[in-house]
Amino acid sequence: MTLTEMDQLLAMFLKPEFLTSVLSRYSESERGVALSDVGSIYCETSERTGSTDYLEFGITMIEKGLEMVPSESPYRANVLNKLGVALRSRFERTGSIEDLGRAIEAIEEAADSMPVDHDKWATYLSNLGYALRNRFERMGLMEDINRAVVTCQHAVDLTPVGPSNPRRPIYLNTLGTALIRRFERMGLMEDLDRAIEATEQAVESLPIEHPDYALYHSNLGCALQNRFERTGLMEDIDRAIDKFQEALDLTTLDHPKRAMVLSNLGLALRNRFERTGSMEDLNRATNVSKQAVELEAVDLWQQAMYLNILAIALLRRFENAGAMDDIDRAVEALGEALELTPMSHPNRAIYLNSLGVALRSRFEGTGSVKDLNCAIDTNLEQAVELTPLDHPKRAIYLNSLAGALVRRFERAGSMEDIDRAVETNKKAVEETPASHPIRALYLSNLGLALRTRFERTGSIQDLDCAIDITQMAAELTPVGHPNRSMYLNNLAIALWGRSKTTASMKDLNRAIEANRQAVEEAPLGHPNRALYLNNLGRALRTKFELTVTGT
Repeated sequence: MTLTEMDQLLAMFLKPEFLTSVLSRYSESERGVALSDVGSIYCETSERTGSTDYLEFGITMIEKGLEMVPSESPYRANVLNKLGVALRSRFERTGSIEDLGRAIEAIEEAADSMPVDHDKWATYLSNLGYALRNRFERMGLMEDINRAVVTCQHAVDLTPVGPSNPRRPIYLNTLGTALIRRFERMGLMEDLDRAIEATEQAVESLPIEHPDYALYHSNLGCALQNRFERTGLMEDIDRAIDKFQEALDLTTLDHPKRAMVLSNLGLALRNRFERTGSMEDLNRATNVSKQAVELEAVDLWQQAMYLNILAIALLRRFENAGAMDDIDRAVEALGEALELTPMSHPNRAIYLNSLGVALRSRFEGTGSVKDLNCAIDTNLEQAVELTPLDHPKRAIYLNSLAGALVRRFERAGSMEDIDRAVETNKKAVEETPASHPIRALYLSNLGLALRTRFERTGSIQDLDCAIDITQMAAELTPVGHPNRSMYLNNLAIALWGRSKTTASMKDLNRAIEANRQAVEEAPLGHPNRALYLNNLGRALRTKFELTVTGT
């Protein structure tokens, strides 16, 4: 049915004489069911077209229908479920917690009123799990996401494999998404592996002509991307990008989910850039993320997420190319994201951290102490304070705060800043699993903070600890990783510093070797290659001076 035809049908249904003539043929209970069926059609059409008018009309029709269906009617559960799904859709447009609460209550009532062997019980359970996951995403309540996982798993278990159960892929996809959200909150690899298994089964069992085929590909890509971020497996990020690209190719230009797919693709391309250093990936990431933002999601909180993803891509490009326009645009985009995000929203800490990191990077380019102070006092500290102690992203925020405190110490010389930086870095390391690939970065940053404090206090204990920790960071990082040359350079500087303090030729030789490896692992276009060459030259000159003087 075309949009023009839907408009004509909407106008017809709105005529009182039409409703009276058609509905008069049924009993009151039957009229209620008929009205809810009409309303459901409009809500489904709204999902495809993005029309809020269709959605509002659909909800009104379902609500009127529910009023006509008595509590003892066997059809009431189906009408309640339709109302819950419609209210959840409106929540996704407006962010109304009241709508989401009503949706959960309606679907719960539908599920509770059905016998466990009813053929629609699994559908109601899956819809309930979806709505509970939505509320977790908005409120951050662990009870909601745990219930969502259990409820969605129950729906899958109730539905045997086979062509006679075409809704099983839907239940699998809903379960997979709930497991991803719980992994993002708790960091349990078991959840992530289960999510990938569920979403892979959903994709494999769904016909290509299904309207949600592209969405399921995108969800599988999200699961693979999460596993890459945790394990560093290149196969996962390559597959994730392929899945996002497939989803994009299957999505029409006016599809309401196109912005989400574009943003997911941009995030994956940026993640691969951070592993490989490919500027082609980073430029593509920036371009597709910009397209996602320009499509202007109806859901304001979704738009905030797209702005954050675009801003981080712009920030990375600034760090590699130095264009001030990129960092200014990143700061502006993150300011918009925060304006769209309520104080109580669980994603607010993410955007505060991103803005703090962007302001610190702009400080590096301009020397603006105002930016650095704002990064620390207004954004990074708040991000840490808003984040529960057991949240897996807390270590990220601690690391960001510590890095900014080190830079402010280097600029202003406050011992309070450097002492806080060391303690904050230690917390970031302690809160990161030993197997997590980002642990090496936190170790290196802790080593940098300790070495910086040594340069101020002369504490050889800090320097010894810095060397051991930075050595560990280098050893944890595979050859070819873009961060390895940085860790080797940091190790070389610490060893060179200790050789100057203790006159240890062994330390100086180790410093020279680490410097050489840093240069070798930095490609010719690397922005820090000149710095690594300079540090290697300095270490070789020191060795020459010691050899000439015989000391």
